[in-house]
Amino acid sequence: MYTLSSTCHQDHAIVDSTRMEVQPLLESASTRPFNSFSCNENTAKNTKLLFNNLIVLTLEDLIEPENETSMTKALPILADNLSLFSEEQAEQILELSVDFQALVHSWRRILNPKGAVKSP
Repeated sequence: MYTLSSTCHQDHAIVDSTRMEVQPLLESASTRPFNSFSCNENTAKNTKLLFNNLIVLTLEDLIEPENETSMTKALPILADNLSLFSEEQAEQILELSVDFQALVHSWRRILNPKGAVKSP
């Protein structure tokens, strides 16, 4: 039986492992103009896997700079590959890709109202 801490540690290990597989793609995406970036289906599926692991993190974990950066880089890739999602999910991906940075800013203000705001 898993305890909460071992499950949490396991979730971070999955995110870290998936991030290592997808990181080269995310790095190349950040150095190219978005309109010139294309990826193959396998890369898009790996990015979706990373997204699935990131989206279940707590707010505190998701707004950590490394996770925020991974999500910020993954969302445009997913928005360009909406066929990987149901119609409802695709709409949510598009909304999230537009609103993510504003949401992160709001979450930081709520979670740390008096502290410094960290961003990647």
